[in-house]
Amino acid sequence: TLSGYFKSDYTLVEPPKWYKIARKLNAARKMPPEMDLLYRYKETDTAALVYPFDMPIPNRRKYVAVEREHEMKWVAALNQAAEKGLIPDSLSPFHQQFITYNNWFFEIGQSSYAVMNRTVTTDSIRGMVKIENDYFPRLLHSVQSLSAFKTWYAESNQFWVLRNETMSKNIIRFIEMTKPQKVVVLTGLLHKYYLTDLLNAGNKANQYELVEYFEK
Repeated sequence: TLSGYFKSDYTLVEPPKWYKIARKLNAARKMPPEMDLLYRYKETDTAALVYPFDMPIPNRRKYVAVEREHEMKWVAALNQAAEKGLIPDSLSPFHQQFITYNNWFFEIGQSSYAVMNRTVTTDSIRGMVKIENDYFPRLLHSVQSLSAFKTWYAESNQFWVLRNETMSKNIIRFIEMTKPQKVVVLTGLLHKYYLTDLLNAGNKANQYELVEYFEK
């Protein structure tokens, strides 16, 4: 993300000396872990180019807070509908699959990066999202108490697609611009399957070889 750590030409902002000292003394607010990692990597390899590939999100903290609030309300309403037996029998198998995947995803979130980055995890998340994309629209249409979430779900889904497509296009743009030998993409777990699919689909000219992390 751009979020104040990059200049308009996409180069990293150099933190002032006082901040570096204050950070070592734990007297300043720490950077987000992904940004701290990038700065440490840049210190190790000064020739490395670091670029932000996420789309700019105005008032990002507010966006995250509002989205989290909507998601919590959605989960509460969905659980209530299930407890009251409002979910049609025809959708019950989808609901059980969704619950199974949801519980699994929570457990994965508590595990190590090695577990998160396995190919089987990426494939499972792809399956989880497919279930949600099949199940939620039918659920919103069938259960009256959930109909209030239709607009939020549609807009959130559209933004998710736009954001991942923008990420993929930016990654490819930076590859074409810098002609690098190796690119390391750092992203959130839910984005990984989507970016993997988009980058594979956009590699018709075989410009690059996409390699996932494998635990040995």
